[in-house]
Amino acid sequence: MKNYLLGAALCSLFFAACSKKSTPALSPGMTAKINGATWTATTFSFSIDSSDPAKPFLMVIGYVGSDSTGTNISLGIADFHGTGSFILGTNLETEYDDHSRNAWFPGNTGTVTITKSTPDNVQGTFSFTATGYYNITNGQFNVPRK
Repeated sequence: MKNYLLGAALCSLFFAACSKKSTPALSPGMTAKINGATWTATTFSFSIDSSDPAKPFLMVIGYVGSDSTGTNISLGIADFHGTGSFILGTNLETEYDDHSRNAWFPGNTGTVTITKSTPDNVQGTFSFTATGYYNITNGQFNVPRK
């Protein structure tokens, strides 16, 4: 009987160790690498313009610093209806802004993937190359509606 209980306990431990681990939830925020340097938004928000209900427009923005000296990343998706991948040049617009230089750099190539969308929260990943020399990689966001 002891061997049976020991075997059952070992099997339970084995299957528990092999079970799929849940991915930790992403904290609210927006982060990316800009030319390899870590960028973390200090403020962030999203909005959905539904003035044309057939083609809602999602805007996700993260800021670092102030309007006059900071930077921001903007992600805009036209005809937004929920989760999915969006490619720059179709219904996606991206931009990196450097306010200290009074310069705006629209995206040339890139993607945004929305992994979760609710009325109060949007989450996803992004990467794009902006005009000039900015390479935005490893972007992710978990942004509550403000």
